[in-house]
Amino acid sequence: MKLDNFDGSSSPAQAADWLSYVEDKMEAFEFERRFYPVTFLDKMKLDLNNYVQDKKTVAEYEIGFNQIVRFVPHVAHDEVEKARQFRKGLKPAIRHVLGAFTITNFCSMVEQALGVEMQLMYTADLYKSSDGVVIRTISRSVDGLASALFVDRTTKMWFAGRIPMPSFDGS
Repeated sequence: MKLDNFDGSSSPAQAADWLSYVEDKMEAFEFERRFYPVTFLDKMKLDLNNYVQDKKTVAEYEIGFNQIVRFVPHVAHDEVEKARQFRKGLKPAIRHVLGAFTITNFCSMVEQALGVEMQLMYTADLYKSSDGVVIRTISRSVDGLASALFVDRTTKMWFAGRIPMPSFDGS
């Protein structure tokens, strides 16, 4: 349960606070043992390892991820591990882009994933409405341009190009 130690050198008020803290921890521990059996927690670990974005949006994936991860404390209470596990389940196209960045925390990882998803959707919509040219792969550079591989639907010829892309911060 990782309780703080009490060395007895504190004031009576601090001793009472420590005792209340320990009692709260014990109540939570008894509650968890009763309502979260080990088999359930083991299943949640497996579910977390197998949970992927698939056809969900990043926002939908985050909701499902948070429903599972709260029962896997060693991941839920470690921001970097939580972000790493979240990234692992993202669609390959999003995960590929995010792999270039250092993991800092879960919130940043979700924001970055949402930004990449938005850019991919924007680019897909842009090229669906163009004259016979479909984007195949894309990577964004620091200068605001993106390298892209295109195929002409009529001639089936491939070509590469650079297109302007809005930044992830919306500017």
